Amino acid sequence: LESLMRRRGEPVEQEVRIHQWYKKNDPEHNFFRPLVGPEPARWTATFRQTTPKHLRRSNQCSFALRQLGGNVQAIHRRYQALKKWYGAEGAYLDYGCELVEIMDSESLAFRNFSFQRDVFGRYARQPWLYVLDYQQPAADCIVSNLEPLWGVQGSPAARLWRELKLPTQQGWADDTWLFEGRIVAEMMAQMRRAHSPRSVADLHLTWELGPQNENLVYYNWVRFNQAQGNYTHIKAVNIDTYIKMLHPKLFANLTDNWLLSFDPYRNYCGVTVARVMATALEARHNLNLPQKEWLYVRRNLIEIFNKFDLVYARGNEPRPWQHIRVLLPEWHGFYCHSNCYQWQSGYKEVVAAAAA
Repeated sequence: LESLMRRRGEPVEQEVRIHQWYKKNDPEHNFFRPLVGPEPARWTATFRQTTPKHLRRSNQCSFALRQLGGNVQAIHRRYQALKKWYGAEGAYLDYGCELVEIMDSESLAFRNFSFQRDVFGRYARQPWLYVLDYQQPAADCIVSNLEPLWGVQGSPAARLWRELKLPTQQGWADDTWLFEGRIVAEMMAQMRRAHSPRSVADLHLTWELGPQNENLVYYNWVRFNQAQGNYTHIKAVNIDTYIKMLHPKLFANLTDNWLLSFDPYRNYCGVTVARVMATALEARHNLNLPQKEWLYVRRNLIEIFNKFDLVYARGNEPRPWQHIRVLLPEWHGFYCHSNCYQWQSGYKEVVAAAAA
């Protein structure tokens, strides 16, 4: 991150304001702490999972946002955002990379795939943006937090965004780790223009309205621009509503945002293939669904996942390999890109099912 910031003319040793802000407001969660030693200009990062109390008090939207999931405002998302934004921006500006795939270090495939064909090629054929229709005040809180970050509050574009009431992108989905370099660079350029001379690191780490999930910021920047007729090549789809409409018997009694509901096995929200299947299997059991009807539901869900390119999986669902295995081999999914250490005891079975 230090080298990426330096490439953009924002050397971390000059970011005195970041350290001063944390020292004054929140020393416990100081992300950038000068190391005492021979290299005092170098910084280190510390991670915390919770939102600091002073931000919870100062942010009138924090309660509504926390209802959407811990990762929307989890404090460690600030550092995650900077790594991804500066990385995608640098890849685009310095090397011409139009698409940037972000993966955790423990990512692993459960069937053969090609980055060119199955990752970048798939996105090029049709970029999908998975959205959810939030009830108020959650959507208003997201909008009111992001408009000042981009410096567009009160602008005609911001008013149009609100008037159109586009479904909001919450930030977590199985396939929201593929960034367009141009979009990231344009977003960061807008943030720098709006808050000059502050760097993006300074702006995001010390943001007055509180931390924001990096995907929430990026994908809602897409939505904000789509309200003005930009980035129209990215198509939005509300899989939540789509699945409930097709299978009301299984999902009609769930909440409006059923993919966001919490249970003892989950600590964040999102559109995840494993979670959908876990819910479907539970409903099948509770309704004592006949085998023939279940096979129809299974086939239909696979068609939905394949149609909208939900081809990734995350490993921190309850026993995700069991829920993924139910879909194989017809489902086109091919790898786990986050928290895949949870797959250790079921990985071989998933590989075998994928190859069947």
